[in-house]
Amino acid sequence: QRDIAAVSHPAALFDQIQHQLRWYDPLAAARKKGERLTKHGWFPHYTIPEALLDEGIDDSDFNELLLSYYRDNWAQVRKMIEGNLSTYPVDGETKAAFVEALDAHEHGLYRSVCRNLITEVEHVVRIDLYGGKVGSFSVKKQIGDDFGILPVSILPDLNVGFIGYFYLQDHLYDNINNEVDRNRFINHQIPNRHAAIHGLLTYQTVQNSLNSIFMVEYLLQLLSARKTIGRM
Repeated sequence: QRDIAAVSHPAALFDQIQHQLRWYDPLAAARKKGERLTKHGWFPHYTIPEALLDEGIDDSDFNELLLSYYRDNWAQVRKMIEGNLSTYPVDGETKAAFVEALDAHEHGLYRSVCRNLITEVEHVVRIDLYGGKVGSFSVKKQIGDDFGILPVSILPDLNVGFIGYFYLQDHLYDNINNEVDRNRFINHQIPNRHAAIHGLLTYQTVQNSLNSIFMVEYLLQLLSARKTIGRM
C-alpha cells in the first residue's frame, strides 16, 4: 500500500491515477472535488457539504454558497468539531486552545484564530512528535518523518485527504524569502506560517479562519491515526 508521502502532492496523485479515472467513477469524482477545493483555496474538511462539491454547482457560486453554509450552520458544525475534538489523544492545552479558537471564530475574531492556531501546530508537534524536548527542530521534517510513512488509508476524508497533507507539509511551512515568494501566497486563503508569524501577510477573513481550524484539526486527526496504528 502506498504511503502518504508518495501521494502528498495533488497534481502528482492526479497524474498517477489518471489512467484509472476513465473507468473508476469514485476516483474521477475525488479528482474533481479536490480540484474544486484547491481552486477556491479551501482546506479539505469533513463538514464541507458533499452537495457543494458536486459538478452541478457552478464554480462562480461555490465560495459564496460554502461561506453561507458555515454562517447559517455554524452551531451544528461547531458541535460536530467539538465532539471529535474530545476523542483526539492530545493534551488539555491543545484542546483548550482549539476551543478558544472556535469561540474567536464565532465572534468574528478571524485574525486571532489564524495567528493562535498556527502556533498551536508547533505545540502539538513538539509535545507529541518531538517528545516535548527543548531545542529547535523542523516542524516540516517532523511531520514528514512521522506521518509521511503512514498508509494512505488512514487519511482523513480519504477521497481528498491527500490534499490536506500537501498543505500541511508544504504550503503551511514554505518560507517567504523575497517578493516573488510573497506574491505566491498573497491571495491564498490557506494561511502560511512564515507569512503570518513574521508579519508578511495578514490573515483576517472568515475563510482564513475556517481554513486554520480545518488544518489544525487535520493534524490532530493524523496524530490520532498514528497513535492508533502504534497500538496495533
